[in-house]
Amino acid sequence: KPQSSHASTEHDLASIALNIATNTAKHNVEVISDLSKNNQSTPEGFAIAICLKAYTEATSALEIFADLYFERGLYPSTLNVVSFAMGASDTCKEAFKWIKKKS
Repeated sequence: KPQSSHASTEHDLASIALNIATNTAKHNVEVISDLSKNNQSTPEGFAIAICLKAYTEATSALEIFADLYFERGLYPSTLNVVSFAMGASDTCKEAFKWIKKKS
């Protein structure tokens, strides 16, 4: 991110990283949502629906709680939310593994 070159503290860098994580989760929701439109009533559609739910919850958690906790200096709570959001990837992989497909 270009703005990271202007970061002067660890807090600034962490804020940029949190923003990147949130934007990535939002992007994943958009992509997965598009995929779900073409795969309804298929095994892949089932897995994609699980992925969509996981990434939607991750995005909400990042937008609502992580930003709030971070700005209030509640770093352990921020880390818990980020860790929860990172689990969306594992949930998605497991959903595809269950139908014996690659995500």
